[in-house]
Amino acid sequence: MPELKVQVDLPASPDRVWSVLTDFSAYSEWNPYQAIKGVAELGELLTISSCGLDGREFPISHAVVRRIEPNAAMELRSGLPLWFVSTRFFDLAPADSGTRLSHGVRFSGIWALWRFSRTHMAERLKPFYDAFGIALTERLVGRRPNMANSSNRHRRRAEISKQKRAAR
Repeated sequence: MPELKVQVDLPASPDRVWSVLTDFSAYSEWNPYQAIKGVAELGELLTISSCGLDGREFPISHAVVRRIEPNAAMELRSGLPLWFVSTRFFDLAPADSGTRLSHGVRFSGIWALWRFSRTHMAERLKPFYDAFGIALTERLVGRRPNMANSSNRHRRRAEISKQKRAAR
């Protein structure tokens, strides 16, 4: 089963990291590539808007919360069973510096096994996961993201609305 896994040490407790990871409504404020609508509860259907490194928007997708263990683990699964399934996972563990987050994606299904048969195909996703880790760290330490350089359309729209309200 093809998989990409990235680890990052975060400067916050597992419960603080968990609260940020499961607050889907705030993703567009800090996540550079995704916005998620829905709630972090087992079996819930989520709507995910994503964009590429170049800012190009991807089709909206849906995922189901398939596993949730507060302050420890979460899995979001999307796709068509047997054909192509993507499972996004988050595993939290206490660490000396705060929390170690292991996150990534596993692919399964006939098309996924063929498409990601070479390791480098899954590795192409690594910049997204690295950027997610950096943005999550900045969110946890209270730094505001640089909205001007963001390719997240939801974040840009929120900033434009904020500027319009301030101008009134």
